[in-house]
Amino acid sequence: MPVMKFKDALGYLSKKIGGNGKPRELLVKAMEALDNYNNKKEVIFLNAPTGYGKTTLSLAIYYAIKNGNKHLGSRIIHVLPLRSIGDQLYKKAINTFYKNNCNKAVDIGLQHQNSPGSPMMSKTLTITTLDTFVMSLYKVPPYEMGKLKWGYNAHFDVSRGFIYTSIVVFDEAHLYFNENNKKVASSFIQTLKSLANINVPIIITTATMPDSIINLIREKLSVIGASLNVIGPSASDIPKREIQVKTINKEDLMETIGKLIENGSLFIAANTVKQAYDIYKALKGKGYSSTLIHSRFSEEDRIEKLSNVIGGTNNELDKGTILVSTQVIEAGVDFSADFGISFSAPPENLIQRMGRIKRYGGKGEFYVVEPTDSDYKIYSKELVELGYSLAQSNALDQKNINHNYYLRNRDLCLEMLLYNFDSNPFIGSKDVWEYIKNNCSLVREKDMVRVTPYGYAMCNKRNGEIVCKVNDINRLSFSMDYYLIKNYLMKKNKLYGLKFDANRKEYLAKDYYKEVKEIIAKNNQCISIFMMQEDIDSFLIEDYNKEVGYIG
Repeated sequence: MPVMKFKDALGYLSKKIGGNGKPRELLVKAMEALDNYNNKKEVIFLNAPTGYGKTTLSLAIYYAIKNGNKHLGSRIIHVLPLRSIGDQLYKKAINTFYKNNCNKAVDIGLQHQNSPGSPMMSKTLTITTLDTFVMSLYKVPPYEMGKLKWGYNAHFDVSRGFIYTSIVVFDEAHLYFNENNKKVASSFIQTLKSLANINVPIIITTATMPDSIINLIREKLSVIGASLNVIGPSASDIPKREIQVKTINKEDLMETIGKLIENGSLFIAANTVKQAYDIYKALKGKGYSSTLIHSRFSEEDRIEKLSNVIGGTNNELDKGTILVSTQVIEAGVDFSADFGISFSAPPENLIQRMGRIKRYGGKGEFYVVEPTDSDYKIYSKELVELGYSLAQSNALDQKNINHNYYLRNRDLCLEMLLYNFDSNPFIGSKDVWEYIKNNCSLVREKDMVRVTPYGYAMCNKRNGEIVCKVNDINRLSFSMDYYLIKNYLMKKNKLYGLKFDANRKEYLAKDYYKEVKEIIAKNNQCISIFMMQEDIDSFLIEDYNKEVGYIG
């Protein structure tokens, strides 16, 4: 019986998932490149526009492997920059292959740090984040953190072995080049080199990667004799969009909103949660009905909010709808609006936001608000003003983005360290652990901590213990950074953590306020490492509601 080709698996899924049943042109080229791979050191780089269905590649690869195509790898690992996108892809995979029956999906896993989805990266399809993947590759797998705490070595070769025998997809790769995070670009580049050097098949997918970054990746791969096969961005089946870009003053914001909403749907992009909340509150005060989305909603609430305003075959916002959001909407969230307004931001962020306007073809308008001091608090003044300048000249295109800022903003010491961690057989998990204890992460500048609203944990006292049940902790939680946790503890005198009981059926809740307070007092920002050591899945927090999420 002939083995199913990756291209044929893509054709099958294109009919199964929907649309016109015809696979996208650039996706076909990527699958043909994979079919012709032959264990050469070549990284496939798919540069395709937003809304092009790039995640279908991973589902098709999974389907081909399930049907006997294992000559390149026995599994696929799909790596994402944001936890929320992984939750969405996991749901899509379950729905596609198992009709929403999670109990049958034993070969699909969603792995966030030390959660039990696919802790060794062993399942046929593992969906994970870059930080979890990098830790698993460079000898400190999160699921073994408890052993490192007590001075034992981690069994890192298990997860490394599964990674080495996988096809690895790095999705939304433009988000790995972030002005606020020097580590992420360096860890991503060095990870590519480590994998390509031993012929692990790699696919990179993105929508807004400028030539300067593509050339950097090509240059770094050439050092180990690997090449970069760039596919896209031009194709005959890309939707024809005509977006007129305009700029406005902040004083004209409400008037512009009033005019636009009379003629269709509107997407408003803010740069911070506070900024988005203030707009939402102002709209409510003027009698407008709007929906607020940001990173501090549980995944379940975020999905519910989007489903209430998205309709049609192309996930269009309903006419008259106003969706107010933050950067969380820039990647992996599929919807289309007639008009868009964004606070000024770096060019690539504006391009991602503009990609939500007339996503599947047609004419639309995109407005960029003149920069304010609040915009400079999250992005550099240099890049915010560059984005606004390009908007003024209607030149928001990835070809016009100068990424020299990111090229000089990498952590070169980390790249060398990761190289040594990977290539030196005498460096073990304890050695890497010493670096992480002092730096929190191999990927992030800021620590991120998973939290769950109290209202979503059904807790009661039993035999002197607090026992809680959370139906799906991944869907009922979100992340808070170190500074948000620090501010939270200044207002509260308790911080309960959830960890499984011995049978892993229920959670036990214990107050870790003193321990976390002590971590903060020592100016140690590694709360997430403490959680992995103690096997804490999430902290419980107050001051959350379904309408506005957690504002802080």
